Amino acid sequence: MPAKDAAAHRAANEGTPDLVLSRTFNAPRSLVFQAWTDPARVAQWWGPRGFTNPVCELDVRPGGAMRIHMRGPDGTVYPMSGTYEEIVEPERIVFVGSALDGTGRPLFAVRHTVTFADHGATTTLTVTAGQTDFADATTVQATLTTTVSPKPIANEQVTFKLSDNTVPCPAAMTNASGVASCSITPSEIAGTYTLTASFAGDKTVTPQLMASSGSNSFTVNLEETSIAYTGPSIAVSGMSFTMSANLTGGALSGQTDNIPLDGKAVLMTLGSGSTAQSCTGTTNSAGTASCPIPIVNQVAGTVPISVAFAGDAYYKPAMASGTETTAAPPSGGGGFVVGDVSAGLPTPINGTTVNFWGAQLWKTNQFTGVNNAPASMKGYIDNAPNYACGAAWTSDPGNSSHPPATIPVNMVVVVASAINKSGSTESGNIKHLVVVSVSPGYGPAPGHDAWGKIIATIC
Repeated sequence: MPAKDAAAHRAANEGTPDLVLSRTFNAPRSLVFQAWTDPARVAQWWGPRGFTNPVCELDVRPGGAMRIHMRGPDGTVYPMSGTYEEIVEPERIVFVGSALDGTGRPLFAVRHTVTFADHGATTTLTVTAGQTDFADATTVQATLTTTVSPKPIANEQVTFKLSDNTVPCPAAMTNASGVASCSITPSEIAGTYTLTASFAGDKTVTPQLMASSGSNSFTVNLEETSIAYTGPSIAVSGMSFTMSANLTGGALSGQTDNIPLDGKAVLMTLGSGSTAQSCTGTTNSAGTASCPIPIVNQVAGTVPISVAFAGDAYYKPAMASGTETTAAPPSGGGGFVVGDVSAGLPTPINGTTVNFWGAQLWKTNQFTGVNNAPASMKGYIDNAPNYACGAAWTSDPGNSSHPPATIPVNMVVVVASAINKSGSTESGNIKHLVVVSVSPGYGPAPGHDAWGKIIATIC
């Protein structure tokens, strides 16, 4: 378009509303300017999608001409021409372009003003996938770089967030490699979540840095747990028995805290198979759970014992097992007796060997309340009421007390401070109850002395 025609065009269109289009490119301003002024580059994008530009001639200077032939997919050519009015590299281009008819005359003219504004360097924030156990601290990372020709960006603030349940860590600064690191402790149930990181941009540097964000997966695993049986080592058949256990978290994953787990159900089992006896306790703030077996019903000897936590949405299951020593009174409702001095003072001493049956028992046992037991006392009492400490008992003397033919391998034995005889009745007290591991050799006749070692005190 001749200059006088361009001027006339401007005057004719004075006050006509402008149509403003804007585009943002992840590229330097100088490169985008070249895409508008280099004919080879312009030919690659000018016109509607699917068109080519077999002719693209540009004289990029004020007053310079432009000539472009656009060829459509059907082969039709659409020529245009124009004149550049203003060139300010790399900020501004003003030109008037006209569509031409078949004779080369303008059909209409449009004045174009192209402004190139540098909005700053685009950035990319790349988040590293992570994982840890529930309630275990871990370090998360993200790397901040420029998007075009990626280079690390240092000394910029990045914030992280796992979910609304986890307290976000303080904003972290990128290092020389563009890496920002932060420690988080997840409070979510086990599962896979989205870890996000955000950079707010920075207008205080040149070039300005645009905001960016990124995300990646973060897996919360079940926390490790550890459980241990902490109850008594001996259970006595016919008596109540309280089982206990301690449950902690983190003990098996290298953590040093061994945090007690509160409010968790623990199943405790004594024995196995059809004779197993179980109860359930709930842990307290110290991680300790306890529950009673009202009446133990197990064969004297050893039986399996186990404590188990079934796990939940945060913690792995845990189980501990072992063997429990079991004891029982002799059959028939009676019991055997030893002297309190012989058992150990002031209380029975584990490992002490005692003689609980035989013709010489009255000599082998010493008592704090009498010098010796009556010579008629062979060790078996046929009336030991409920095996309760502080109670009194009476018995027929010698074989008349009808000792049992066999006795348990771990047996409940009465400890008395005195044994007296009045007529044909012997009597005494129950100062203590102990469990004695019986040595071989027992027989119901007084000539078969019976000995054993104290392994526990009941009361």
